[in-house]
Amino acid sequence: MAETPAQPSILDIENAQLESAGHGNEQERLALMESHRADVTAELAELQENLELIDHKIDVYRGRLTAGDADQLWAPNRLIGAVEQPPIGDLGPPGV
Repeated sequence: MAETPAQPSILDIENAQLESAGHGNEQERLALMESHRADVTAELAELQENLELIDHKIDVYRGRLTAGDADQLWAPNRLIGAVEQPPIGDLGPPGV
């Protein structure tokens, strides 16, 4: 699949404007970079949580395949009607 060129972000535009203005706005550039860093840090934390959930699901699938009862991972009939117990190897987040 061919990638399309990314459009500049607001950060890119603001930074370019500050840079083109020249000297005297270093404090604003620093604040912009610190704000961007905080945003990226938050995104990384969310991605790490997602990765941990994916790893947990992989572990559940490996364990069920090893145990020979992987057919219990997908049970669409359990969702019809009453509330039932989750299947073997509940795929919810670890520690819950």
